[in-house]
Amino acid sequence: MSKRLKILITGPPRCGKTTFVSQISIQLKKMNIKIFGFITTEVKKGQKRIGFRAIDINLKNECWLSRKLNKKTKFMVGNYNVFVDEFEQFLEKCFESFSINNSNNLIIIDEIGKMELYSKKFISLISEIFKSNNSILATIGQKLRHPIKEMLLQMKDIKLYNLNRNNFDEIKSDLIQMLLE
Repeated sequence: MSKRLKILITGPPRCGKTTFVSQISIQLKKMNIKIFGFITTEVKKGQKRIGFRAIDINLKNECWLSRKLNKKTKFMVGNYNVFVDEFEQFLEKCFESFSINNSNNLIIIDEIGKMELYSKKFISLISEIFKSNNSILATIGQKLRHPIKEMLLQMKDIKLYNLNRNNFDEIKSDLIQMLLE
């Protein structure tokens, strides 16, 4: 990975953004590319979604990001309680061996969304890594309204891809090729 890329993937809910970055990370790890970051997965009980977990891309650690509970907490998105303290502890472990100065890394962030952005530590991390010389592949909420999204979209080296079920394989193939150049 000699070329440094800053890639944002957006698209409507359930278009496959998490699957997309998961598949890319698996393929690149097989090629011994050093990857840091996390995937956010939904957790279901039967057919009902009950929450979201953040999972370290290297499977070292995970946490509840949000969950439906009978009580309300300080941070809420819809019916989901967001666990900011747990998420921030997770981020520390996830990036503990990461060096911002080592530009041979690929950073995968799934996702830059409402729940994650309750964390000031996450906002700071996003700002720092996008200003670094590391390659980044991140998903971002299509309808997200937040100053960090505006900042990222104004960066001159950002490539934004609008993912949908029809262009999934084509974009995945193109990005893997670009990341390997």
